[in-house]
Amino acid sequence: MFKRELIKRIVEAIGIKKGDIVLLQLWGEDEEREILKDFSYEVAAIGATPMEQQHSRIYYKNLFEATKDKCYSQRFFKSFEEVSVVIDICTYEPVKPHKEFPKDKINFYREYMRELFKALSNKEKFVQITVPTIENSLGSNLDFEEYKTLMMKAYNINYDELKIKSNDMVNALLNKDLAKIITDKDHELYLSLENRHWYIDTGDGDLPCGEIYIAPIENSAKGSIFIEKLFLEGKILENLVLTFKYGRLINSSSEIFNEYLKTLPENANVLCELGIGLNENVTDLVGYTALDEKAKGTIHIAIGMNTMFGGNNQCSYHKDFVFKGTLIFNDEIKIEHGEVEVLR
Repeated sequence: MFKRELIKRIVEAIGIKKGDIVLLQLWGEDEEREILKDFSYEVAAIGATPMEQQHSRIYYKNLFEATKDKCYSQRFFKSFEEVSVVIDICTYEPVKPHKEFPKDKINFYREYMRELFKALSNKEKFVQITVPTIENSLGSNLDFEEYKTLMMKAYNINYDELKIKSNDMVNALLNKDLAKIITDKDHELYLSLENRHWYIDTGDGDLPCGEIYIAPIENSAKGSIFIEKLFLEGKILENLVLTFKYGRLINSSSEIFNEYLKTLPENANVLCELGIGLNENVTDLVGYTALDEKAKGTIHIAIGMNTMFGGNNQCSYHKDFVFKGTLIFNDEIKIEHGEVEVLR
């Protein structure tokens, strides 16, 4: 678990202000409540007000077994109106119910979660912190000890320096409306960024953090990229070429990938995101997107949904592809290995 000194640094990086009301949501069981308390102490030290809420799978299973009807009224959800910051502390996957949750009450539970997220969706900040637990490691394709080591290293960064670096890069890219991704001598991908806004993830989004990202114009992607190694649903695809036309991923050099592409929902093949990794403590691509996309010197694109960060593609799917390459913006700015170079 996190030590208090790291929690203090994370809370400061989130940008909580004196007077904020901060809802701390622990997605975990009673034995993990200590981390919730430690976050509360550090929030209070800033001069903000902590509110604690625990989302325990065991508790919800027992609670909804006991109820004969909805047990959360609109008055309950109104109690969050004064909250300005939400911090999810995730020791396991949020929302997912207990494996023995009563099936005849699942609709009550789903409605409760929908109303809860509706009540919290418009807050100034909504932060999700992934705690390096055994359960969280299960989706990483890594053994737990390696997962924990890599995650803790990614957390243990200088957040002030990361903010400065990220802001400097975004300032260099202001008003740059054309991006070119070069992955080798044979493959280039062009994207329009016209009137789109860069987002900075340096502690007030998903943690571990360390990236800037933007939603390109949805019909603009054209060309191709080469990815030396792509991790796809437990498989490793090597020397992969992805081809885009009119903003959509239309083909690849891999039959495995092409079959996967056929299974995606409507509009899931739209190129929806361009991102740049800036976390200096993430150095290798390991097949775990939550870390890989933060690695300094990497580029990532995504297909699918982008309405959460300034785009227009409504979709139930979002998939990132992380790789190394060179970015050129308006033939004026070059970004390579996570560093900015002015071309003219």
